[in-house]
Amino acid sequence: EEFVFSFGDEFSDRSPDRIYDILIGENHRELILTKLLMQNTENYIKSIQDQLAIVEMHPAIVELGEMLDETITESLAKYSTYYASGGAYGNMEIGKLIREAFPPCIENTVNGVSSGGRNDAIVLLLTSFVSYARLYPGIFGSDRTVKVSDIDTNLNITLNEILPLIFEAADNCTPPLFEDQPQEKINIISKLGFGMHEEVSLENEGETKWYTPMSCEKIKMHLPHLCKENKDCAKINNPLSYYSRKKWIMSKNGELPSGDSSKEDSKE
Repeated sequence: EEFVFSFGDEFSDRSPDRIYDILIGENHRELILTKLLMQNTENYIKSIQDQLAIVEMHPAIVELGEMLDETITESLAKYSTYYASGGAYGNMEIGKLIREAFPPCIENTVNGVSSGGRNDAIVLLLTSFVSYARLYPGIFGSDRTVKVSDIDTNLNITLNEILPLIFEAADNCTPPLFEDQPQEKINIISKLGFGMHEEVSLENEGETKWYTPMSCEKIKMHLPHLCKENKDCAKINNPLSYYSRKKWIMSKNGELPSGDSSKEDSKE
């Protein structure tokens, strides 16, 4: 009525009521119907979620699901194309981390670093080494750009193997790294390629780059107290190269720890 009263005299050839329906009435009805549909849909989804929440899965089904999840994760890693291939030490399949094959600088970092070099040792050196050694040891023999989820699709390996080892090393520091510098957890997540966040999440992957391991030259320059060379360091220019070579030697000599699923094929 207000529309007709205010603008009725402006329309000489058409009914003001019809003009109102065309300009305003139809739009309002469509908007109301859209909102009602959205609300009803949201209510329906919520009701389904509420029903699922009260359904208790049988323990055997839960256990089977966990076993399948673990098996699928390992199978995806095993048959991934991201191997350390074509190097002097054959084709190294992705497998469990072998601490006995860690180079001295990494072993020293895992055992704990004093306050002078904690940050760089844990955030820059260890985070990159452990993640690539576990997921993509052939990074320096490849020209492709990869993300953690390209190999660890559901992040189970990252959450259950990689981060726990990094956090263990952080706790071994003097003083423990996160006690006075909790923000370094975010920096660790960032170096894995998941942005400046407190947790790894596929939604955030790609906000930062997956940081590649430091070279031996940079370690000697920035973290000299961790570089305690041994005979196996000869002609090695990166901790990953040391790790690959050491695993190859251990495999050749039958010295790999029992239960390790990785295999190295020696290059004739």
